[in-house]
Amino acid sequence: MTTDTILILITLIICTVVLSLIILLNRRKDENIADELDAEFELLRKKTDENAALSRRELTQQFSILGEMHSKTSAAAAQETRKSIESLRSEMEQNRRDSELRQRLLQDRMEKQNLENAANLRQEVVSQFTGLNELSLKTMSEISQRNDRSMGELKGTIEQNLLQMRETVEKRLSESISTGLEGSFKSVSSQLEQVYLGLGQMQSLTSDILDLKKVLGNVKNRGSWGEMQLGNLLSDMLAPGQFEREKMLGKGKSRVDFAIRLPGEDGSNVFLPVDSKFPLDKYNAVLLASETGENYKEAITELKNAAQESAKSIGSKYILPPETTDFAVMFVPSEGLFSLLAAEGMLVLLRQKYHVLLAGPSTFSALLSAIQTGFRSLAIRKNSEEIFRLLGEFKKTFGNFEKELEQAIRSLNAAQNNLEKLNRSSGKLSSELTRIEELGEHTETKEE
Repeated sequence: MTTDTILILITLIICTVVLSLIILLNRRKDENIADELDAEFELLRKKTDENAALSRRELTQQFSILGEMHSKTSAAAAQETRKSIESLRSEMEQNRRDSELRQRLLQDRMEKQNLENAANLRQEVVSQFTGLNELSLKTMSEISQRNDRSMGELKGTIEQNLLQMRETVEKRLSESISTGLEGSFKSVSSQLEQVYLGLGQMQSLTSDILDLKKVLGNVKNRGSWGEMQLGNLLSDMLAPGQFEREKMLGKGKSRVDFAIRLPGEDGSNVFLPVDSKFPLDKYNAVLLASETGENYKEAITELKNAAQESAKSIGSKYILPPETTDFAVMFVPSEGLFSLLAAEGMLVLLRQKYHVLLAGPSTFSALLSAIQTGFRSLAIRKNSEEIFRLLGEFKKTFGNFEKELEQAIRSLNAAQNNLEKLNRSSGKLSSELTRIEELGEHTETKEE
């Protein structure tokens, strides 16, 4: 018997007992119900014990059978498990060997890829440096071209302004002059001479500015350094009275290489100190380090320190307002040195810290050009005021001349009208004389 069958029997027995109890409770209502119930319960207990013992025996047999089946099943399962474990161990060993092989292949591939990446990186770095170098050269070329265009535009503007001024003056003069009226201009001849004198001065100024254009357009290679080159630039671009050599400043305490004389607000002179500095040994050290690649930073630092020391000395010795301007110029006679210092940020540093303007040959020439243009503009303004004053007087005199000319024109018109009347009268007389002659000829013909 199975366990399910035993459980079904126990359930049926319990149901039978309960049903019997209900029947007995319905049939017996007397005092013997308890005894009968006890007897019934005793009988039921015995039957239950017998059924339970029978069930235990059957369960024991079933469990024995199940134990034997479990033992057999466990042995087969254990053997199958051992086989699975051995197969799994073999598969894991094969996977380990495959994994090591794949790892070695992957490592070789990664090393090869790293070598290729390093080569590509080196090539890319070289390409970027080449492109950066080309970009730098192109940028420097564009800057140079823009500077040339700016200088050309400045010169063109100056020439155009002078040309416009000259055309204006010539136009005003040409409008007021007419051929065939030489006698009428005798009253204003002296004033015209003064005007022509002023025009001659303006032509002289035009010639001077054209000379300035030639100076700005040519690159000077004089082969000299320091004070000689600075003196040459000043002599070429300024008049002798516009600068002084070896100027004493501060009541004879300091002597500067050159001082440019500038007009002050109250009519006095203010001097712009210009001193030449050229740390040749420091510059040569930087050039040598840039070629060899050794100690380049140290050489640059020493050159910058030397430039700062020079600027500090110039600022403390030569900047003495109000005798001088509130800044000075430190001239370096080498474009290469100036470009190197400018690239290292020394232009801004020296200007802000020491009030010293760093200038190379080209930048100093531009500075002198600006100063000279200021001088020219001042002279032009003074001469222009005189010319316009003379033109005002000329305009007043020419107004009187226009009135006299109008009267002469009216007289000429009246004379022309009289001539036309005389011409018409002469025509009538001529036609009458012709008729008289024709009549005379006709009379003579009849008489014959």
